[in-house]
Amino acid sequence: MRVTREDENGIATLTLNRPDKLNAIDIPLMAELRAHVDALASDASVGCVVLTGAGRSFCAGHDLESIATGEKPPTRHFESETIDAIEALPMPTIAKIRGHCFTGGLELALACDLLVAADDARLGDTHG
Repeated sequence: MRVTREDENGIATLTLNRPDKLNAIDIPLMAELRAHVDALASDASVGCVVLTGAGRSFCAGHDLESIATGEKPPTRHFESETIDAIEALPMPTIAKIRGHCFTGGLELALACDLLVAADDARLGDTHG
């Protein structure tokens, strides 16, 4: 699983789960994240969503190896639509950031209502 969900006391924690790749975004990760976000949109038992990354980073951005394979998303604007879906969630969303938070990872974080960054967090927009 590239994205895990844990619910406790009305808080749903979504964890990007590719720590060996610093949680870099590929299409399967984004598809799993979207499925969780879509489910949360109508889950009345959840009062808050926390988005975080496994291991030492939030998200290092896009997985360049995945991009090189030419894998295509389900729709042309799937990633931006997923970011919009996070932003549109009816409950507060919190990005819990440590380590790398670059490019696409930064976009995910910025879709949240509140960003909480550890001392070692490094945020950057590195679009080419």
